[in-house]
Amino acid sequence: MKSLYLVALSILIISCHNQGLEKFEEKHEPFDHFFFQRAFPDEVVNYKEMERTLKAAQRFSQNQLSKSSSAEWNIEGPYNLGGRINCVAIHPDNQDIWLSGTAGGGVYRTEDAGENWEPITNALSHLPIGDVVFDPTNPDIIYIGTGDTNIPGTVWIGGGIYKSIDGGESFEYIGLEECRIISKIAVNPNNPDQIYAGAMGLPFEENDDRGLYRSDDAGETWTKIFSVSEDSGIIDMVMNPENPEIIYVANWNRIRTNFVSEVSGDEAGIFKTTDGGDSWTELTNGLPEGPMGRIGLKLWDGDYNTLFALYVGPDSQLQGIYKSADAGDSFETIATDFIPENALGGFGWYFGKIGVNPFNENEISVLGVNMYSTTDGGDTWFQSVPDWFTYEVHADKHDIEYLGENDILLATDGGLFRTTTGLNPGGTGWVDVDEIPNTQFYRISADPYTEGVFYGGAQDNGTTGTPEFGDQWPRIFGGDGFTPIQDPVVPNYFYCTTQRGNFWFIDSENFDVFNLADMGIDSEDRRNWDSPFHMDHFDNTVLYAATERVYQMEFAPFGEWVEISPSLVSEDEENASRRNISTFAQSPVNGEILYAGTSDGKAWVRPTEDDNWSEISEGLPGYYVTDIKASNFEEDRVYLSVSGYRDNDNTPHLYLSNDLGTTWVDVTGDLPEMPINHFEEYSTTQWFIATDNGVYLTENSGENWSRVGNNMPFIVVNDLAIDEIGNTLAAGTFAQSIWSISLDDVLTPLSVSNQGREDFDIYPNPAVANVSIESAEEIRGYHIFDLSGKLINASNEINLGTAMQIDVSELPQGTYIINVHLANSEVTKKFMVSR
Repeated sequence: MKSLYLVALSILIISCHNQGLEKFEEKHEPFDHFFFQRAFPDEVVNYKEMERTLKAAQRFSQNQLSKSSSAEWNIEGPYNLGGRINCVAIHPDNQDIWLSGTAGGGVYRTEDAGENWEPITNALSHLPIGDVVFDPTNPDIIYIGTGDTNIPGTVWIGGGIYKSIDGGESFEYIGLEECRIISKIAVNPNNPDQIYAGAMGLPFEENDDRGLYRSDDAGETWTKIFSVSEDSGIIDMVMNPENPEIIYVANWNRIRTNFVSEVSGDEAGIFKTTDGGDSWTELTNGLPEGPMGRIGLKLWDGDYNTLFALYVGPDSQLQGIYKSADAGDSFETIATDFIPENALGGFGWYFGKIGVNPFNENEISVLGVNMYSTTDGGDTWFQSVPDWFTYEVHADKHDIEYLGENDILLATDGGLFRTTTGLNPGGTGWVDVDEIPNTQFYRISADPYTEGVFYGGAQDNGTTGTPEFGDQWPRIFGGDGFTPIQDPVVPNYFYCTTQRGNFWFIDSENFDVFNLADMGIDSEDRRNWDSPFHMDHFDNTVLYAATERVYQMEFAPFGEWVEISPSLVSEDEENASRRNISTFAQSPVNGEILYAGTSDGKAWVRPTEDDNWSEISEGLPGYYVTDIKASNFEEDRVYLSVSGYRDNDNTPHLYLSNDLGTTWVDVTGDLPEMPINHFEEYSTTQWFIATDNGVYLTENSGENWSRVGNNMPFIVVNDLAIDEIGNTLAAGTFAQSIWSISLDDVLTPLSVSNQGREDFDIYPNPAVANVSIESAEEIRGYHIFDLSGKLINASNEINLGTAMQIDVSELPQGTYIINVHLANSEVTKKFMVSR
């Protein structure tokens, strides 16, 4: 494992150069992926149903008294890689206290200038943060606006404004839930009971919740005081602190559905009030005309009559920067000749922020993929951060705040960075200061060799793994990360996945890196953003990958891909590019049995190597298939989960088949309705699921469910992995990194009799030197496999009797599967070897 990390940096550089252009072109993709999963076959996610399921899950959790609900999760990390931070607030009286608002994981607080951080909003029901502010007259009062102001996708919708009166120790909801995305909050310093809130509204549709709101009673009641249209809202706001009656707002046209992304419009512009919001005037003198995109505003602290504005054009590139020295009566254009045309990467809707040094009006910064700054008012510009692909300062900049003239905080897609030496060409001096576990994971796995070691593929943060020393998780590979696979036989072989079906092989011993997708997969195939990738349970030299069809590679990693299925998706031309295989499974009991689920609601099985693929979708609802999982114990058993929010039709989301998918049974039981993202079978009766609202467990085959743990917020969990050596469950969240929990603290111990057959026994379990098996039937042979599917030991003797002892003293510590052949049946069990 150590050698893998030693080559991480060189691999990272290779991957970044290969994927840099893709990153710009695919910025919509991760959010489209979430949208499509939760909306298909509809155009728009039903947010009311989404809210209903969240509240139902919260009520369900409050009523639990099970063992699993009383256990506690531990955060494994990473802390150092971070995730997207949308906004930063600095305590007005103590510059060591900062608040960071994350895209999906809530608000974190530091009281020692970034040395240590703690979450302060885990009890809230909505953790995407749009803005966080201190009351300038009493910093114990904090306001938080929820909802992701960058509006990339549906899971980042907010639930209004929350207020703390004790410095962030507790929060209460104070309204504007229907506004969904609160972009900006301002408190009148002369009358702190007067609060202003900008809202973008629900982005999926035109609605009248967009606009600017005012409360005159510290959030008790709210009144909408300004709006322009039902498809535009307030994306930015600045208040003159010397005369709080003067407020400027930026209006933005934004509609975001599964098939539409409107990022500009005729209503984009800057509006001003001089009477606290009773009347408004649009500012036009010297500003661009016609449809425009997002607009960022900044007042210069040296003279509050000086206003800066950054305009994003209809092409989502930088349109221009404008400066007013007369409180908006007129604007002059600031030269941007030395800023690259692609500074915003073609997705300026994701940025739209401008920075101005409060001590120097000529120091201006454009926040984009990199950051470009001028110190002479625009005559010259320079890149003021290192190249994004070095990850010295993460790509995609979202907020900039000044602690001093040369002391600056910068919020990015990969955390918070600080320089105390000011801005300079090349961007030297930046240091990562967040240590916040808000990395967003798609897929995770447990290391087959070492207890407590996990790998994960993360949104915009590549592939990473538990560090061998210290707590700094290495970035093993770049891009957007998905399925990681540590070869269980060859320790220096590692596989990982990047966006849209790129499958990478890494030999850490020989410094060999190449893309397996180039070895026979049709480049014209339709591929999922999170394309399935699997290592054979029984042979580590056999791999499977899925596009719109299934491929197999023998003699991996140096073989060629061979198609082993036709296209398994609908030929319907509507949204054809979105129709692909979303999940794949191989039976751990019989490796010839393969399954596939698709993004357009279909399920398939290949019973044996010689059989054709058969559709097994009858009885399923036709929603996006998020997971299909063959049983670890029963050859004909398979599980399937789907995702989607419908109009309170109580559609179940989890199914079981005991006949290879010929018939399906709803096993939702009393589970609150919600999308299920991943399924994990621990025993024939004990199952775990990862959902949009945390992790759930059943111990009676789906009849009853309980939410696992008492300290995980209501956040999206995409994937689960069981560390067989440490007997822990890991959860890959899309908000707060990787969490783990002891299975001993969660599960009720099973007697052998209810693990499958009442007439069969295996003991001791865990075993040290020998394991005994006893049965009421005659034992006629057995096979023992490790968890990779490798055959370890076998006996095919006849008339072995009804009891026997097997020597396991030479087996390494770990978990094994034994398949016992009885006179009239077979039994498959797990057992552990412990030293």
